[in-house]
Amino acid sequence: MTHSDNNPIELGASLYVPATRNDLIAIGQGRQIPNLRSLIYCTEDAVLEKDVSTAIQQIKLTLPYLEHKMLRFVRVRNPLVLEQLLGLNHIDRMTGFV
Repeated sequence: MTHSDNNPIELGASLYVPATRNDLIAIGQGRQIPNLRSLIYCTEDAVLEKDVSTAIQQIKLTLPYLEHKMLRFVRVRNPLVLEQLLGLNHIDRMTGFV
């Protein structure tokens, strides 16, 4: 985590976003919702089983464009998805996993 402390107030109201969306970069950069403090990219119940690989690919394409300006998490579907995400370049730009 790039923030100076783990103050729960920093989290705010997290935006929950299916990771299959095509606008993950804009959302993750805070361009679409001013003052957004935290978001959760979902690969779990907001994503159909057949679309999980698309969700992982969308996250992969998004990561290089994210700066450490907000708290970002990924809600992982299962241990296999977590393993795939941990293998991605720039995964350190995520704050953590849900």
